[in-house]
Amino acid sequence: MKTKDYNPSILEVRFVDALNALKNEITAKLIDFEVTEIHSNTKLDNPTIEFVVKDRDGDPHALVVKVIQKPDQIQN
Repeated sequence: MKTKDYNPSILEVRFVDALNALKNEITAKLIDFEVTEIHSNTKLDNPTIEFVVKDRDGDPHALVVKVIQKPDQIQN
């Protein structure tokens, strides 16, 4: 499949949606942390997803992931 639009690309949007759906699995892998909220913005050129995590002391922390699809490479 050739990517025709990168602003954002359908792959970027679907990847953010997939990360959003993995909240419980991500929490299970983060020892001493719990993902309490997820905020995503798939309208941006490079979509973002923010994970709000709480540590065992109850303090919130934010992690932001920006999803960027590199331009397709021409294959011979």
